[in-house]
Amino acid sequence: MDLLLAAVGKLKAEEAALFQRYWQRLRWKSRVIELPEKGDKDQEGKALEKACSPSPYWVCLDERGQDWDSTKFANWLGQRLASGDKPVAFLIGGATGLAPNLQQRAALKLRLGAMTWPHQLARVMLAEQLYRAQTILDGHPYHKT
Repeated sequence: MDLLLAAVGKLKAEEAALFQRYWQRLRWKSRVIELPEKGDKDQEGKALEKACSPSPYWVCLDERGQDWDSTKFANWLGQRLASGDKPVAFLIGGATGLAPNLQQRAALKLRLGAMTWPHQLARVMLAEQLYRAQTILDGHPYHKT
């Protein structure tokens, strides 16, 4: 499976190191596209849309999205992997969130919990959850239930 993470904003050194800690452990073919913050949700949305074309399976991270635990996320990702279907693109907006048109086009909206997180930390948390999903699917003891 191909994974794409398209995110608005550049990570600072501390967040970048933590993000890389998990992202580099992924065995799936994956890439990251960082887009500049423009402070305008619609402009950022157009840049994200262009970065994700041709249109793969879009997953938007949004505070109003599905609230899954790690095992459900892993199982969903495992099904996507087994289907051999389109690549999966995870979209993370800037400080003002994602443009409404991106959320409407998304095949799935996920949230990383009920609390509000800075978009830089959301990227780190997503990378960790992707790695955790990989270990769950492999039966590795990293995920303790």
